[in-house]
Amino acid sequence: LSYLEKVHPSPSLYPAEPKADGRARVPEEYGDTKLVEAVGAIFFNRVVVKLLKQQPDEKRIALGLNELLPAALEYLETVAPTDGDAVVGGRFGIADIAIASPIVNLEHSREKIDAAKYPKLAAYVARVHARPSFKACIEEERKQFAAIL
Repeated sequence: LSYLEKVHPSPSLYPAEPKADGRARVPEEYGDTKLVEAVGAIFFNRVVVKLLKQQPDEKRIALGLNELLPAALEYLETVAPTDGDAVVGGRFGIADIAIASPIVNLEHSREKIDAAKYPKLAAYVARVHARPSFKACIEEERKQFAAIL
């Protein structure tokens, strides 16, 4: 995304103001690391392994569902906005993409955010996923996965 930002700088995914940029990079990095690790354990073993016609690692799925994912969601609940679709500065950007994108794969894995435990996060992700750019991609992926899985 940093490359795309340089090639197509407008509209910017990163805030121009240095402090806002710093605030955006923390949830971006968290989404790219901890959230991807948690969701990846589930997605890989429920979707990719099935596509490869191999057996899933149920222990890895359990680790993702019971340990990695709850820890990631607990932090993200603290940064999720109560309204709108932007974690930083009221403007959709890099942090929102880094958080909402892995959640799409979680949903493809037949899991979802527990709205009772993580109400702010669940509502925020629903708003982001309803954005036309996300919604169109999610619908296309669902069609593709429905045909394969």
